[in-house]
Amino acid sequence: ARQGDGPRGAEARKIVDDAAEKGTPAVRGLVGAKAGDALAEAARSPDLAVRAAALEAAGQVGAQAGGAAVRDALVSALSDASEGIRVAAARGLVGLGPQAGEQLEKALADPSRDVREAAVEGLGVLWAELPASELQIRLRDETHADRRYAAALALARQGDGPRGAEARKIVDDAAEKGTPAVRLTARVARAFAGRADEMAGFVRLLRDGT
Repeated sequence: ARQGDGPRGAEARKIVDDAAEKGTPAVRGLVGAKAGDALAEAARSPDLAVRAAALEAAGQVGAQAGGAAVRDALVSALSDASEGIRVAAARGLVGLGPQAGEQLEKALADPSRDVREAAVEGLGVLWAELPASELQIRLRDETHADRRYAAALALARQGDGPRGAEARKIVDDAAEKGTPAVRLTARVARAFAGRADEMAGFVRLLRDGT
């Protein structure tokens, strides 16, 4: 780790990366835990740029190592005074998997549109593991546009997978029979079936135009 930013940094990082990806479970866990501790520490840096980068990276490490320090750092950062830090925390939380869903749903109430967008995109990843029938209920939520779009992203993500037929049927039904707001959301999901990442970019453009 000390070599990481020195003249042998590239070689050192490659060795660590190889160990994290190809080592035994014990070795991978050790690398992940050590990296998680380091990132959790960096997430407390007085430098906002360092904190943001650490929080975004921390999610992936935390998912591998299951580190409580990483999760605590990400959850705490969701209430930070800095909008950029809250955005980074929302992005990092996705890497923790389903356990982060509750926190990301809370972030949908953030006063910052950028934070809400990050939470919508994160839920669109996490909710893709839910049954399509459950996503149908969220897609038809007329009271919460962000929940609708998160569900739509998840259904679009399911569109080219083993549950694709069911997801597409739910989207088609909502696109034809829902309220105007639900129909719009469903039609966007239908247009981007199997291309959820592209849909997320399109939704950002829609929001920026409003």
